[in-house]
Amino acid sequence: MLDYNLVNKQFRSSVEDVRVHRTAAGAIGTDHHLLRIKLKFHLKSRRKTIKSQILRLDPKKLKNEQCKLAFQVQLHCRPQLQQQQTSSSTTIDDKYNAFVDYVHQASKTTFELDRTNKKQKDWLTDEILDVVDKKSKAFLKWQNSRGTYLETRCRNSYRRLRNLTKKKIDARQLEYWDEISLEIENAIKQHDPSTAYAMIRRLRGGKAKTENLPILDKHGELLTNSKQSLTRWKEYFNDLLNVPSHVDPITIQQIHAVTITTTEQRRQEQTPSLEEVQRAIKQMKNGKAPGNDGISADLIKAGGLPMAKWLHEIFVDIWENETIIEDWSTAILIRLYKNKGDKKVCDNYRDTFRNNPSMMKLFELIRLTYQIHKSLLNSSENDRFRQLFSTTLLPMKFVVSVIST
Repeated sequence: MLDYNLVNKQFRSSVEDVRVHRTAAGAIGTDHHLLRIKLKFHLKSRRKTIKSQILRLDPKKLKNEQCKLAFQVQLHCRPQLQQQQTSSSTTIDDKYNAFVDYVHQASKTTFELDRTNKKQKDWLTDEILDVVDKKSKAFLKWQNSRGTYLETRCRNSYRRLRNLTKKKIDARQLEYWDEISLEIENAIKQHDPSTAYAMIRRLRGGKAKTENLPILDKHGELLTNSKQSLTRWKEYFNDLLNVPSHVDPITIQQIHAVTITTTEQRRQEQTPSLEEVQRAIKQMKNGKAPGNDGISADLIKAGGLPMAKWLHEIFVDIWENETIIEDWSTAILIRLYKNKGDKKVCDNYRDTFRNNPSMMKLFELIRLTYQIHKSLLNSSENDRFRQLFSTTLLPMKFVVSVIST
């Protein structure tokens, strides 16, 4: 039979519309007609794991003085949390979790990114947006004037604006790509490949996902089961990270412990002060990704004095009770493709860890200033070393100085 579509009785309700296009067959000289059918299937979807939503903060609001002041007022008003923290049964982990939850709630109401404002295309200009708005209004005017003597005039006006909009968009896109190409060329000429490749990656779009790709085992066999893949990743990173080290015990015995004075030892054993916490907060770098707690250095700086006081209370409890927060010892291992080789081979991936919350880095920064011996900070050479390099290199210099002596 011609011009018919056979459907199983089970899927008969899935057919929404059937239409025959007779004019399409006349152009090719056949007695068959083009048949179009619209189907709607109800497929069973896989159960997806619910991922926790990451709190996105607006960078502009983090720099706004009024938003920062409102955030500091919310941090200052925490009477219920203060009563809970005075309880003797409250652990340091409970205080830390209460701090994280309250900061998340306060930052969400103050600094949350407005997702309603979608990012516009880079090539869009105010002139194009104005023409598009006029075209939309002309289209509505044409639709409302159908069947009247103004229909022809409104239709012609809409078509004129539509052609003008398309012409301006095409011209602007060509101009935009010329500008981008010139910027990439200038970046390469100025020996700035990072900027050039960053622009290329931005134009290329999103990266290909590698989460669900099958991988190969040690013998080259393809693993499609998720449990087998996880076992293979565990085996690979276990061999990669746990490298056996050979240390000469004689070298260890030759290292002499540096003796410090009683005054210096008493200074190092003192609990952190509020001034030290504020000084360490100022030394933290902006724009860094947050750790597992979701609190970034920018958010800590926006908290001002109330944030510093709350952190000081937590740090004092850690120092006096000699207990560390459990979340600080947890790290999330993330695999990253090296952009070369087969993606199914584990050797073409490297590892990175997502841990080190900003609070942990802040506490380490405070402790670092205590552990540096005064004898390493007296000479002008060491002062120059501190100015030109990060303070994370100071413990390494301390070890080198001890070994050389």
